[in-house]
Amino acid sequence: MGSTLRSQYKNMTTSGVRTRRSRNWHRRLGMVLAACATALTTLPMASRALAQETGQTIQPIEPLPQPNAPAAPPITSDPVSPSLNSAPNFAPSSSANSSFAPTFEPNNCPFTLPPEFARETVRCGMVTVPERHSNPTGKTIRLGVAILKSKSANPQPDPLVMAQGGPGGSMLELLPAFLPSLAGMRDRDIILFDQRGTRYSEPFLFCQEVYDFKVQNARFPDSPALRDRYQAAVAGCRDRLKNSGVDLAAYNSLESAADVPLVVQAAGYGGPFNFYGVSYGTMLAQHLMRDFPDRLRSVILDSVAPLDTSFIVHLPRNTDRALRRFFEACRRDRLCGSTYTTLEQDFLGAVAKLRARPQVIQLPNYGELQDLLEGRLSIENLDPNRLAVPVLLDGDGFISAVSTAFYSSASIPKLPQALRETRQNSYAGILRVLPLLLFSKSQADGVYNSVMCSEDGGFTLAEVDASGVYPEIAPALLQAPEELLRTCQTWQVPPLAPKANQPVRSAVPSLLLSGELDQVTPPEFAERVARGLDRHYRYVLPGLSHAVFGSSDCVSQMMGGFLQAPDRAPNAACVSQMRTQFEVPKPLRFTPATANNLGISMVIPAGWRLSMQGLAPVWSEVDGSGFATGRVLAVSVAQQSTAEVLRSLPYPTRSLGERRYRNRRWQLYTIDNPSLASIVALYTRRGKTYVVAIDSDSLWHRDAVLEGVLSNFRIQSR
Repeated sequence: MGSTLRSQYKNMTTSGVRTRRSRNWHRRLGMVLAACATALTTLPMASRALAQETGQTIQPIEPLPQPNAPAAPPITSDPVSPSLNSAPNFAPSSSANSSFAPTFEPNNCPFTLPPEFARETVRCGMVTVPERHSNPTGKTIRLGVAILKSKSANPQPDPLVMAQGGPGGSMLELLPAFLPSLAGMRDRDIILFDQRGTRYSEPFLFCQEVYDFKVQNARFPDSPALRDRYQAAVAGCRDRLKNSGVDLAAYNSLESAADVPLVVQAAGYGGPFNFYGVSYGTMLAQHLMRDFPDRLRSVILDSVAPLDTSFIVHLPRNTDRALRRFFEACRRDRLCGSTYTTLEQDFLGAVAKLRARPQVIQLPNYGELQDLLEGRLSIENLDPNRLAVPVLLDGDGFISAVSTAFYSSASIPKLPQALRETRQNSYAGILRVLPLLLFSKSQADGVYNSVMCSEDGGFTLAEVDASGVYPEIAPALLQAPEELLRTCQTWQVPPLAPKANQPVRSAVPSLLLSGELDQVTPPEFAERVARGLDRHYRYVLPGLSHAVFGSSDCVSQMMGGFLQAPDRAPNAACVSQMRTQFEVPKPLRFTPATANNLGISMVIPAGWRLSMQGLAPVWSEVDGSGFATGRVLAVSVAQQSTAEVLRSLPYPTRSLGERRYRNRRWQLYTIDNPSLASIVALYTRRGKTYVVAIDSDSLWHRDAVLEGVLSNFRIQSR
């Protein structure tokens, strides 16, 4: 695998990634993910074939959309909580930064737009702000900013400012995925910014120590000793950042809220602005409504988190609530209810099975891919063993993975089938979101710790309510609050002034949006916040989960209508037509596909698109959240035995025997990794081996695609 990956990645890094690291990151990562499924299944084989026959490398046609990064951590991520003995922190007021003149320094955009948006006008740069707004002449920091210019000949004067959640997530890296959903809001400029300490701001408070801990220890069961080692990693990150001059206590919500008017000013807008925040970003919005009400024309709160309670305290019951409503929605749906009659039992059965017999599986290490594709890691120093991480999947880990799947509304329709396939020891449909959170280098761990410990962690374990929660999952859901309190003792930042945790009263026009199946910020949270908002419109979106923007055209239409007239309720007729959607196995439709350079023709599922071309073409299916959920790769290799071809794969295989399709006998091999639904088919003719690799997020879908592709596989006459 090592030499194979080196030959593939060498071309990527020598073609400009070292000199233009961030600019082409999304294109290169999209290229890798398109070919390698969720765990690098087909990429090495394609690279091997190309290196053997021509020395060429795979060429991407276009980058696949990147998944919408979840706006809050999963229940197994590193929770945080405040130190109870610290002194109050300074709270910036609306006049705290009045004497500071922010500057905008143009810079290259850290993303590549999809081809259909290549003509968009986007200005990117860095805005300088004080690290402490109470000391405008002191140390400064820089925030990454992107300004998407309006398409209107007469744009509205008030821009829309958009902030990501987390805390610690990056908004800039989401712009390519968000563009289609912004179509109804292009009558004004849109400002996206990375909050202080996050991915494209300086400094970036990423904890390499915590990332390394996860990669090195994910295969071990939970234990007191393991938790001690985790806290040592947190302490190592804390000390490194402090020694580099970072004031960890300055990376809190009040300082970040005071940044926003300066970002708008530096971008060239002097009047009121509109603000959109998702998940933690809704807390930032509430601080703006309290401290800078005169600057706000309107506010959109997506997946609302209240200020006067910690979401961590409610996590057990909110997760339980989302699961029960999901099961009930399936029961009430005619097709889902009749197909998946044991859905709840499948979930609880998988928890029990994995508690009794945990499994070590392999998950993709997205952080290593990021380092490689952005030039921080050279080919010569690449350790191929780090590209896939051994992870212990036990009962608690399975609960976490299912909860994490609810971060993507596009995952929910397929979740019943994914739960059913756990009976067959397949977890591909459950685990596709989890690696993006566990092994990402885009999340600013330091920001997450500083924000949560200063603002959202002032609770005791006695306040954590797990009453009525499934007894099979309650112990797992209580682990996050416990570890959260300990992490904040390690992080050592003071709590904010008491007003930071008081409900906001505001007359700013507000639109509050909640997903019916949100397991982190349920609709009840929005109702709680709405009590203090004099001019608000609140909606619950059926069938959606966390972070509803980008998941439904209905949401985009409502947001666009609200921005045009914040004093009137938006047209919400589309909400009544929404419901939880479910997918069940059904016959697939296929369309012809030809790879003339391979001398073959076949069919692929209708709607799939060619995502890589060359001598190893890949056709991909992408869901509404930007996840590639299915791929077909075709390649031919000369003078290679079956064993040599299989050795090019990163995972061991298991033979399924020989199967005849039309007049050809294919050798079938499944990838022996429960986190994948992948299969490789080989057919040898006249010294040449034809290879078809298929990845999917479910076994039935994989097998249906395989049947269609191989039944229509033809070798062209030369």
